[in-house]
This record gives sequence, C-alpha cells and structure tokens, in this order.
Amino acid sequence: MEFDINSLHLMSLQELAIRRLAVQLCNQPQMLAYAVKIDPDARYEKEHETTMYDLLKDLLTEVPLPPSMKHELFSLMKSVSREIIKWLELHECYLDPYNLNVCEMENLEHLCWTSLGSVDYRETALALIRHKKLGMTQRYKLACLYCLEEDIRELWRKMPEKSRKSYYDADPANLKQPDLVIIWTFILEGEVDNFLRYLAERGIFRPSMNHLAFECAATRGYRTAAQYFYEKLTFDEREDLLLNTAISVAGRRSNDYYFYMDERQQFGDVLCYLMSVMQPEQLRTLISRHPCETLKCVLDWPRQDAFIELAKSVFPGLSKPTYIRVLSYLSRNSSWGYNHSKIFQEFFMLSPSDLSYALQIYNDMLQDFFRSDDIETVKFLFRRMDDQEKDAHVLGSAGRSIYFELVKEGKWDLMKLYLEEVQMSRGDRRRIVKYFSRSRALRLEKEEFQRFKDFMNNTDFDIQEEESRGLETVRKCLMPLKSVYDKCKYFLFR
Repeated sequence: MEFDINSLHLMSLQELAIRRLAVQLCNQPQMLAYAVKIDPDARYEKEHETTMYDLLKDLLTEVPLPPSMKHELFSLMKSVSREIIKWLELHECYLDPYNLNVCEMENLEHLCWTSLGSVDYRETALALIRHKKLGMTQRYKLACLYCLEEDIRELWRKMPEKSRKSYYDADPANLKQPDLVIIWTFILEGEVDNFLRYLAERGIFRPSMNHLAFECAATRGYRTAAQYFYEKLTFDEREDLLLNTAISVAGRRSNDYYFYMDERQQFGDVLCYLMSVMQPEQLRTLISRHPCETLKCVLDWPRQDAFIELAKSVFPGLSKPTYIRVLSYLSRNSSWGYNHSKIFQEFFMLSPSDLSYALQIYNDMLQDFFRSDDIETVKFLFRRMDDQEKDAHVLGSAGRSIYFELVKEGKWDLMKLYLEEVQMSRGDRRRIVKYFSRSRALRLEKEEFQRFKDFMNNTDFDIQEEESRGLETVRKCLMPLKSVYDKCKYFLFR
C-alpha cells in the first residue's frame, strides 16, 4: 500500500492564502458573537446551520473576488466556522459547566489557527492560560488537557489548599475530575505507584502511568495528550499499544450521523495521528479491520484533500458494502462537508459499475444532492444510469418524492434539469400528474398542483424532448452500419 499520511497537507500558496482569508472572515465579531449566544442544544437544529450560513454570505459580499473564487471561499468558510463550534463543544464538556466562561466572546478572540484553517488547540490553551481571564481551576484543567507541563506545575503550586482537595485524595474514588486531571495531579504529588496499585486492586493493570495516560487520552479523543504520552512510552509499550489503541479509536469513530455536530471528529484527529506513526504493516491491519472509519477520518476537516489518495491505496481490498457506505456518507453530508461533491464523484468512479445492481442506492443519493441543490452531481449520477434504471427511478417512489420536495420548495429550475436529464415521455409526465392529483401521502396545495401540472405540460420542453429522442433513434439505427463498416475495413487492410 503506497501511502504516506505525513504528506497529506502539501498545498500551494494560493490555497493557503484563501484558507487564511476564510479564517479571518470567520473570526469577525458578528460570527464570534453568534457562536457565543447560540444555545448548545440549538446547535443540533437545522435553523442554526441556516443562520450561520446567512452570516457567512453577508461577510462574503464585502470580499472583492470573482464568483468562482467566492464559491470556493464560501465552502472553506463553512468548514472553518464549524471549527469554532467544535472547539466550544469539547471545552464545554471538559471544563466545569457550573463555572463556565470559556465561551465568552473575549475568550474566543484568543483562538489560534493552523495554516490549514483548523483551530490550534494547544496554542489556544496557552493563550487562554496567559490571558488569565479563566479561573485558576479552569486554567489548571486546560493545562492538564494539553500537557503544558510548566503551566501545570505553576498553577498547582499557586492553587489554594482548599481548591486542591477536589483534585487530589488518598482515595481516587472520591475525585470527580476528568481522568487526565487526576493522572497529572498524582504525577505532581509523586503518588504514581500508589495510584497504579489502587487500579490493580480493582482489576485494572497498567505497567506505567504513561501507558494509562496514553490510553485515556486516545480513547477520549484528546489528540494533543495522546501524542504527548505516546512519545513518553518505551519501545515495547509502543509496540503493544499502538495498533490495539488505533482499532479502539476507530471503533469509537464508527457511527454514521446525519448532522455534522453529531460526528465524533475528535476521534478522527487522534486516529490520523496514530496512523502517522504506524508501520506499513500496522496500517494495513487497521484499514482491513476498519476501512470505512479510516477513510472517514480523512474526510474530517481539514484533511479532505487527502481522501482520494488514501482511497486509491485501499480500494483493491474495499468491500462493496464499505464502498457504498462511504458513498452514502458523502452524499448525506454534501451540503456541509468541504469538497464532498467532488470527492463523491472521484470516489464513485473508482468502481462506477458496482451500483448497477442497487437502484435504491442511486435514489437515496440523488435525493441528497437535490436537497443540497448540487446540480453538477445530479447530472453526474443521471448520466451513469441506463434508460431502464432512469424509468424505474422517475416513475417510482423516489422520483415522486423528489417532485414533491422540489415543488414544495419552489425549485423549478432544478425540476427542469430533472426532466431534461431523464428525458421523460409525455405519457409518463401525464401519469405523474395523475398520481399527484389523487395522492394523499404526498399532497400538494391547489396552487402548487396547478403550477406543477402546467410545468409538466410545457410545450417548449416537448419540442426539445422530441428532438432529443429523434437524435437518439438515428444514433441507434446507425450503430449496426458502423459495425459492418469496421469489419469491412479490418478485412481489407489486415
């Protein structure tokens, strides 16, 4: 398998510049203010995504770029803006929710960014600790999470004795703190052996604190801490732990969600790091066990540009169900995932014939791309259907659902594209209109139905359709003649 995960982020200066611009725009006061005020539960609702995109579009109008570059910039801004929400989600869970001011706008202004357009978690933690806006205990927790050893020791030294009691106790069962905080505190107190003995008495045997801390960090999605403690492991510990931990992390990343905030991307960050330190044989084993999860972790921002390279390297061993699962994941998330439409088409073409047996897969994907107004990918899929598959789709339940959604949302241009691509006969269109005149499950309002009926009976389209069907008839008639001509030419000139 020829693939080097360490070479994934090679970009041109122009690509880096436009990502930097996306970061600058997403850090404007109106974006940060929205991120601060949005209720955590509301982040999982469609209205949140719509509001956020409207804010991004307003910012985009002020940028003097040609339309083609604005389209690319908007795609980048969607992913960059979600980085802010993702950062808030992780730290709201990790820090004390009853004493939480990490999501104040003043703190968000200290977010640090990588050149690829992702939040630099470690540098951001350093900035927040130096800023001293957070309380002593919150800064201590941040330092433990990102393994900032000097800050951990200094903050522990300055912490009042009363506050220390909630972080250190002779009986660890009395502590209600994150695992990494407890681990670091016992390291500071020189009680590592006692802590490991305490775990062993309860059936948890670990040869060292670094071993324990690495497992905790990796399986909870803390990438910075996972790297820190992995580098502290002995050679034998690395050999024993690396592959099994990666398999465990991949399993935690495994679920396919329908909304980006549900995706466990922090595990993708950890998995990508673990893959970067693996030997080729270990990487092959991981991918054979969890092919879909491994591919998905490269689809998480900002690694999408490396997806096809990895996909090509693993494709020979990829099963048909895994191939379809990844395609479905790409289509479902096409409206928010950076470059997912282009990636979908490239991944599809690795084995374009594998879906011919499963029309339902086509139907589901088409609906996904119609919902995200992705005209190019809709065309791409239609042009890989034969006439029989098109007829089954257009006249079936999936086709009727698409008509219904397009009418309800007033997407008549997309409806026209649909009819042009499937080349529906006049009789088929009459049958569709008749279905909607009687349907109770997919019920259109009177005005909606009348407009739909008029649209389906449009005479201009009938003319285009007849011309198209005429050309297709001529082409089919000429095909046998071409075959005879080719045989004669071969006989004369062989």
